[in-house]
This record gives sequence, C-alpha cells and structure tokens, in this order.
Amino acid sequence: MVALLAISFLFHNFALATPDITSVNPNSTASTGGPYKNQEKIPGAQPTDQFIQYLKDVINFGFAVIGILALFMLVIGAYQYLMAAGSGNAADAKETIISALLGLVLGLTAWIILNTINPDLVKMNPITQIQGAGGNVSYSGVGTATNTKYGTVAVSGTIKERIAQYDAIIKETSQKYPNVSEALIKAVIDQESEGKADAVNAKSGCTGLMQLDGGKGVADRTDPRQNIMGGTGYLSSLLTKYNGNEENALRAYNWGEGNMDAYLKTGFGKSGNPMPAETVKFAPEILGKVPIYAIPAM
Repeated sequence: MVALLAISFLFHNFALATPDITSVNPNSTASTGGPYKNQEKIPGAQPTDQFIQYLKDVINFGFAVIGILALFMLVIGAYQYLMAAGSGNAADAKETIISALLGLVLGLTAWIILNTINPDLVKMNPITQIQGAGGNVSYSGVGTATNTKYGTVAVSGTIKERIAQYDAIIKETSQKYPNVSEALIKAVIDQESEGKADAVNAKSGCTGLMQLDGGKGVADRTDPRQNIMGGTGYLSSLLTKYNGNEENALRAYNWGEGNMDAYLKTGFGKSGNPMPAETVKFAPEILGKVPIYAIPAM
C-alpha cells in the first residue's frame, strides 16, 4: 500500500510535468504545443523550468516517500508486535511489517527497472537520453544523441550554444530552401566546423561553418550568412538530385557529386576508389545529430 501510494504520487507528478510538446519530426523543427512549465512544486527541490531536472526531482521524491513511509510502518509494526507479545495476538503487527517490507521490495524493483531503462534516471548525472518513437534522443546540454538507425553520436553543449547564435540565419535559410530543415543545417555545421565561422581545413582548403570550397560561388566563406546560404543551397540541390535521399546527398556533399554518381552505378568512386572512411561515417553521424537539433529549446 505504501509503495502504491508513493508510486501513484510519482506518476501523478510525472503527468503534470510532461511538456506540452506532442511530436517532434527529426526532419523538421516544427512541433506542436509550447514550452514546459513547472506545474507542481516538489518538496525539498528547487523550482526549475527544465523538464528533465523536474522529472529527476519527481523520481527522487517518489523513492524518498516509499522509503520513509515503509520505515515508518516497520516502526509501527514493531511497536504493535511488542505490545501484542503478551496476549499472543500479533497478526496485525505481522501484517503491518509484511506490508512495509513489500513496499520496500516494490520500491527496489522500481529502482532496478528505471536503472535498467536509463541509469541517469536514478543517479544525479544529467539525463542523456529520452526514449522516443524514432529512437533514443538526448536532451541534456552535454550528452549524446542516439538514433536507432545511426547509432550513438556525441553532441557538445558548447557547440550547440555556438551554433545557436546563427539561429535567425538558419531559419531564414531553411525557409528559402524548404527541403533542408533547420535541424539538418545545424547538424551539418556541427559536423563540419563545430560552429566555428573561421574554421579552415588545412588539407582541402574548405572554409567556414559548412566547409565550402572556392567553387560554391560564395564571396566570403568566413561570413556566417553567406556560408550558411551557400552551403544549404548546395545541399538543397543535392537533395533534389538524389530524390530526397539524405544519405546520398550528404555523401555527395562530402565526397563530391562525380564520385557519388559513379558510386551509385559501380560501387566505386569515379577513379575506381572505394568510398573513403570519412564519407562512410559522414552521413550517419550528421543524421544521428539531427534529432537533438530538432528538439525545440526549453
């Protein structure tokens, strides 16, 4: 009974804590609903506008309630048992003690289940993953974005903050090239330059946020707006060319259209060379980052 009451309270608060976001499309930044609002204060926890922290507080409070009430019932049961020892009628005391022990067992079982699902749920570490319909998607500032198809890809909070300063440009660019989502643009910038506008590849000479070469018609590749517009425009043309296939478009973006065209026909690049390891990893790593960049900022 103790465990059921505590777990009921936990899930009641979880329902209240759920942010008003009903869907997130990894290929689009559009979502329904609005940002999370702290709806019910958790005793002993600081008010927060971060859903993940609130969820952790709810879970920790739920386990605390289970533990405290179960121990309280054990004390009551022990007292009843001592008082009934002389009369030989200790049935009520035994029932109380058994109920308390059952509550502790159920609480421990819940802890084991949560720890199996995601250890961060029962630890003080930042939660790094949320189970979603399209796979596991990270939410914390520094953590991992996990997609069931593309594996685990690191996403740095520092890089996210660096890219966030270009949000207005990225939004404008995505509106100009609607087949390239804002999330995809950000993931490419993350992969190519880590959000550094002056990044230069010493080997290829590619420059700027989206690592453009000199043949993309961009006057100043270190200018964020010109670079994002030029890189997204090129990626948009590749998506059109490869019938919306993001993997092939990204491979061509990294390896070159000539190589990609030859690869689709023969399985090798235009010079008969196999796909480079960098290109093999390029598309999956970017597409693995798209889901986290698709989650609206809280």
